[in-house]
Amino acid sequence: MNLRTVLLFPLSLKYAFVVFFRNKFYDWGLYKSHSFIIPTICVGNISLGGTGKTPMIDLLINHFQNKKVVVLSRGYGRKSKGLIHANSNSTALQIGDEPKQLLDMHPEIELVVSESRVKGMRYIESQIKPDLVLLDDAFQHRSLKAKVNILLTTYSKPYFKDYYLPLGTLRDHRISVKRADMLVVTKAPKQVCLTDKSEFKSRFSAVKPVYFAHIEYADHCIGEASTLSIEELKDLKVNLVTGIANPRPLLDYLVQKGIEVTHFDFKDHHQYTENDVEQICHNADVILTTQKDFVKLKGRCDYLYYLGIQHQIEQEDSFFNSLDQLLNS
Repeated sequence: MNLRTVLLFPLSLKYAFVVFFRNKFYDWGLYKSHSFIIPTICVGNISLGGTGKTPMIDLLINHFQNKKVVVLSRGYGRKSKGLIHANSNSTALQIGDEPKQLLDMHPEIELVVSESRVKGMRYIESQIKPDLVLLDDAFQHRSLKAKVNILLTTYSKPYFKDYYLPLGTLRDHRISVKRADMLVVTKAPKQVCLTDKSEFKSRFSAVKPVYFAHIEYADHCIGEASTLSIEELKDLKVNLVTGIANPRPLLDYLVQKGIEVTHFDFKDHHQYTENDVEQICHNADVILTTQKDFVKLKGRCDYLYYLGIQHQIEQEDSFFNSLDQLLNS
């Protein structure tokens, strides 16, 4: 046991104790959970970022194209406060980088950001009246009770092998997974062995479904006015800019494709300063970034491109059939 573990372990135990009783207060009715008539699907996790919530919301929007969909988010990292009903002119500073990313990808949806999920739902119910609300990163927010809860965890660092803050990255108690209706294991290999499948299934539930999803990268990079194929990047000097929780899968993918990059690694939800922009744009043919970072760097860098990603769920038909059944039950 190293010194860091010795120092942080008592703090993690205290954190686990606090979140355990917070959940119990909701279970016992001491804290109130609010339900709404409009069907809601919550996409969340019990750890700090990097599980792929935004690509999952994107996948759900595509699936429910025939419905009037609203996304409700806290708008993490935004510089504004209060409830905002976003529009095409909303910026990442006003609504957050991930909501802005979703709105750019899906201008057909409505998007609301609010620190209070309950206030957000009341506004949506009275002013927008949609068919469905997708709750972005709301699993740990017990004040709002969703119709369906989709829990995400990563293949390389699942919740049952993680520990509580600050020693690990768990922000909610492991017992909370019982509230989830299904588990999606993200960033998995394309082929998951039966032993691993059995372990995830046994850890989660004997009766609730577990699905595995791997990342599919686009075969081209998108800029404001043009596109580049992955092959074209091999002959260019590429500066890679990431402000996400875990850039390792993207780095591994680029190495696999034979692309050499100079990596500028920033913390998740980083707000880029002019000094940052000057550094990352220096001495490069192409600035490659994630779609989440693209919305914050667009118009500030020449030759800026992003590489899109999406979840590819094994047994996708079964996943959506299960989801539709839960939604209609």
